Amino acid sequence: MIYRLPTLLATALLIGGANAQMITTEHDFPVGTWKVTFANKVVEVCKIDESGSASVKEPRRESSGTTLLRNGSFLITFTDKRVERWTPVGERFVVEHWPSGHQFTSENPVMGIAEKRHLHKHRTLKPSAK
Repeated sequence: MIYRLPTLLATALLIGGANAQMITTEHDFPVGTWKVTFANKVVEVCKIDESGSASVKEPRRESSGTTLLRNGSFLITFTDKRVERWTPVGERFVVEHWPSGHQFTSENPVMGIAEKRHLHKHRTLKPSAK
């Protein structure tokens, strides 16, 4: 997937206008568990609940945060001062990550793609009657 990330990002940004979801209220928060793969090969798992509370886990980072709706994108501000902007493209999000809030929009972000993780429930097999 990593080798396709720059192409996927470019395609998502080009077609985003046609396929972007219309987000109008906080009720449209991207609720669930998301896997975000960044161009620098970092992978994070982000969970967002109905209230906009967020939590993130990476191999060397774990933080909580809050989600706000801003200009059709979601802005997540984490307690470790990092900031992410999530912009919808179809079923995915283009994620822009800034390592500190004071760099937000003034410096180039690390780009990534968020895909929803679907948790599969395991069936328990009943022993057959003999």
